[in-house]
This record gives sequence, C-alpha cells and structure tokens, in this order.
Amino acid sequence: MKKFTKAVAAVMLSMAMVFAVGCKPEEEENEDNNTPEIVDNGGNGSLNGHNYIDLGLPSGTLWATCNVGAADPEGFGGFFSWAETVDKTDLLDQLNWEGYKYCVGETDSQARLTKYCSVAEYGNNGFTDELTVLQPSDDAATVNWGEGWMMPSVAQFEELMEVCSGTRTFLNEVEGYQFTSPNGQSIFLPLAGRHMGDSYWSIMFTRGEYWTRELHVEHPLSAKIFGWTAIGYANEDDFMLSGCTRCYGISVRPICMAQH
Repeated sequence: MKKFTKAVAAVMLSMAMVFAVGCKPEEEENEDNNTPEIVDNGGNGSLNGHNYIDLGLPSGTLWATCNVGAADPEGFGGFFSWAETVDKTDLLDQLNWEGYKYCVGETDSQARLTKYCSVAEYGNNGFTDELTVLQPSDDAATVNWGEGWMMPSVAQFEELMEVCSGTRTFLNEVEGYQFTSPNGQSIFLPLAGRHMGDSYWSIMFTRGEYWTRELHVEHPLSAKIFGWTAIGYANEDDFMLSGCTRCYGISVRPICMAQH
C-alpha cells in the first residue's frame, strides 16, 4: 500500500481555493429528471445537483465534493449501514443486527443474512446469493443523489491513493485527508469516525472510514471499507482497505463517471 507524508496540523491558505466549489450548485440541472446529465464547468461540474471534482484519474472517476447528507466538504453527512439507504445518525438504536435490513438475528453469533451472502454459514437457513457488489436500490449514493452516482469500489479508492498525493490536515477546524492530483485539483475527506451505537464516541476522533460498494466475500457479515488513523495515532502514515461490520454506521463519499 502506498505511503503518504505526514499531515500539516493547520489549514493551508491555498485550501480556500481548492474547496471553493461547494456541494451543490446555485441552479439545479436536468429539470426533466429523466436522464442524468453531467454539467461540465471546465473539468469540474455537477450531476443531479451535486458537485464533483475531476482529479484527472485514468479511470475517469469523478469524486463528489462532499459526503451524502453534508452541505460542505468538511461535513460528516449521514451515517449509513452498508446496503441501507437511510441515514441512521438519529437512529443509533438501529445500528445493530436487530435493526439491520438484510439480517435475521440480534447478535453477531445469531446474525444470519438474507441478501449479499457468499458463505452459507452466515446465511439465513443456509442462504447464499451471487451478489458481491451493491445493487443501485441498496446504494446510499444512488438512492439519495440519483442515477449516475454510486459508492466507490475498492479499485477506485486504490486509484485515488496511487495517483494522488495525500496530506492529513484540517479544513475549517475539521480533521481529514486531502487528496491532491497531478492536475492540481483536490478533494477533502473528513475524519468522521464510525457510528456503533453507544460505542460511537470511542472511535469518532481516531479513525476516518468510508464504505465501498463491495462485500467482504470471505466474511459477508462485513463489507469493504477505506480508512486511516487520525493524526498522532499509531500507523498514521498507513491507509487500509479492510472490512467493517455491515450494520454499523459509516460515511459515504459518492463518485460518478466521466462521459466520453
């Protein structure tokens, strides 16, 4: 995994220019609401009324300027269980297997899945399916922002890490990670932590985590996440792509694809 340099501990003046594009444009586009249309503003633009940054990535991936549910780049936005589309920030008592949409059972040992299950041991009555990537109806980015937006794949996070340089920093006093591409464009991911019901506060200020749209195939009670540790914590130069329990609440940063 590529390593990045340690962060500065204050906002750089240049970041005011980097994040000048907000999360929503002044005017809504695509009024007929039939076919999503990317509105290009010289490399950066909007889709369905939500803004993106073109980092010049080889895949053509365009990264949103903010999280689902946030109004600015440093906003945490909503916290979603994987394969669910409702923000559970105010529903902390549902961030468990009992409150999870695609599960029967109330504890880790009892949890049996009813969708996105690749191992019979974890399926309800031995249930399995061949679904390892979120369908649009279960993708929080697609459902909340409309067709064309989706949660990133593992490969898209890997590309972000490999192509862009990274810096742990602060934006408007919010800690996060700034990715800057060779074309000079940047995105900022706030360190929003993870909602785990009563355990949320113990992890909020130590980790940044974001869902991918991919199941953890070997252990389908989990899904793949992208994450990093906060400034001052162990291994703070390491990013990781690992797994997280699906019923926990994590932020979503959408992507869309450039039209050619």
